[in-house]
Amino acid sequence: MANLTGNTNDPNVAGVFGENTGAGGVGVAGVSDTGDGVRAVSKSGNGLSSFSDSSVAVFAQAKSQPGVVGESDSNDGVRAVSKSGNGLSAFSTSGTGLFAKGPKDAGFFEGNVVITGTLDNPTVKALTDSLGALKQQVSGLQQSVNGFEQQLSALAQKEAADVAGIAQSLLELAQRVTNLGG
Repeated sequence: MANLTGNTNDPNVAGVFGENTGAGGVGVAGVSDTGDGVRAVSKSGNGLSSFSDSSVAVFAQAKSQPGVVGESDSNDGVRAVSKSGNGLSAFSTSGTGLFAKGPKDAGFFEGNVVITGTLDNPTVKALTDSLGALKQQVSGLQQSVNGFEQQLSALAQKEAADVAGIAQSLLELAQRVTNLGG
């Protein structure tokens, strides 16, 4: 049996109430060596509600495990909503600020996304590298085409000169034949 029990059927009265009016005092404390320090269970309302006028409503600290874990069978594991500030802020002093993983998408953003640092995407980097290599190849091919065009122009000029020379030679030959009485 529990050391302290309380129950009521009045929705305006707590089953157990603890109050400490001293600065930094704790209203209700729960401690356990191996189980939950405090467990809150409800069949239809919030399992735990926490409110504060001037500080964080819920503070969690752990030495070797996650500070907060949220699980749901059919809805958000953790939901963060704010009326005027960030819905969710994630910080780390030595690791990744926010990690997301999912079987479909790791993240979905409805609205604009602002990135002030570098977007590191190995697929995009590989495509960018490939595009750079293709640009170099196209540049090399363009230089080859330009060289061929110059060679064709030189050959066309030589052919025109050769044709003009042959035409002149034919005229001279025709004149000789005429002079010989032909």
